Amino acid sequence: MGDAFSSSEDFQNLKSLDVPVYCQEELDKDIEREVPEVDNLLFLGRFGTYKLNCGLTVGYISGRITDYDAMYKYFDGKIVDILLTFQWPKAIAREKKLTLVSNEKLDPIVSMVQPRYHFAVGTDSGKYLERDPFKWKDTTRVTRFISLAKYGREDKWCYAFKIGLSNSEDQHLDISSENPFENQIEEPEEEKVLKRSSEPDSVSKKRARLVDPSTCFFCLSNPKVATYMIISISSSVYLTVAKGPLTFPRDELNFSGHGIIIAISHVPTLRSGVEDQQLSVLNSDFYRDILKYQLALIKMFQSIQTTNYCVVFFEISRSSAIHYHIQFVPIPTELIDGFETQLHKTCKKNSEMYPNNVTVQFEKLDETIEEDKSKLESIMNDQEYILFTVAHSESKYIKYIAKLPKEGTVDLQLPRKVLSYLLSTPKRSQWQKCVQPFHVEEEEAQNFRIKFKPYDFTMNNTII
Repeated sequence: MGDAFSSSEDFQNLKSLDVPVYCQEELDKDIEREVPEVDNLLFLGRFGTYKLNCGLTVGYISGRITDYDAMYKYFDGKIVDILLTFQWPKAIAREKKLTLVSNEKLDPIVSMVQPRYHFAVGTDSGKYLERDPFKWKDTTRVTRFISLAKYGREDKWCYAFKIGLSNSEDQHLDISSENPFENQIEEPEEEKVLKRSSEPDSVSKKRARLVDPSTCFFCLSNPKVATYMIISISSSVYLTVAKGPLTFPRDELNFSGHGIIIAISHVPTLRSGVEDQQLSVLNSDFYRDILKYQLALIKMFQSIQTTNYCVVFFEISRSSAIHYHIQFVPIPTELIDGFETQLHKTCKKNSEMYPNNVTVQFEKLDETIEEDKSKLESIMNDQEYILFTVAHSESKYIKYIAKLPKEGTVDLQLPRKVLSYLLSTPKRSQWQKCVQPFHVEEEEAQNFRIKFKPYDFTMNNTII
């Protein structure tokens, strides 16, 4: 199950296996693997069925499927004994509140083939689960769903079982568990709006209306706001360190460097934060405040002697958002040349993994070119968008912008995913998994304040 060929060295000197071994394709669509020529090793491919010598039929679906219509047509009318999939079906994932490991496109296949055993892994690192067996209506078939952890993990990564050609032994089982494919509960309206979201942070319009300044964790009027993480406050925006930072302290930079520029007003977009709606956002005091902080941060990071840094700023501007903000991350200069390639790879991977999400396509713009500057201004004034600003220096900025439709689900963690892969830290793509203890947050915020103080334009001693 999963990526059997993560390292070709594993098979370099292997010529044959004592027993037949069957493997699938991995979920990562950006990587092509060569299948080694080893006796008794069989690569199953994208999807299909395979009949073992003993007469059992194995159905398989890899993580690389894009043509679901062809897959449905292939499996229509087929029954299998064992089903192998990378992801979980949505019906089972929903029971365990683990929808990020699932693919709802698998549910009709499982219902068609009614496997006696269904094996999956869910993610690259695997997720162990053995669900109670369940019956199919008007048949004697019973399905057991087993998800396995990654090889070598503490959780169960292997499974031994006995299965015969006949399912007669299942007919005497006392099955009390409901069939999740036949007894699906109607999703709440909010879940429908969020359906197929790739991250738990995706926000619907309905949810945005439920958050007011007294409960918004970005609003300074909220008594629970983490004031100890604030670095600086200006007239329109304020600067804070990020919870669950993507980056680590490194050498002279004794704090993560991942932070956020946040609007003081409780507004969802840059456009909505400009009082005069006839005024271009790029000419507003709101935007000028943001630019001042960006310039100050670029100067601060470029003052680091031990490592040369570029700074990447990213924002998602949607009317359905809760509170407008821009995040920033220092990126070592030697890595920044790979940014554009990684951006397109991550977008492609996301669109294939989550086909019901909004398709995101970025356009590269250089503000020193008048045509590009006009296009950028038009989008920022009139459209919803995702924007990366790659600051190579105080005077060299490259923008990557993607227009968004007003409806549809957007992966709000996409920018962080891009940078996590660029930094070779993909496990840090979700901030919730990177939250630090209070004393570490407090210490890093203080170190950030000390380093930023000479560049803080809100103070009299600024060197900007």
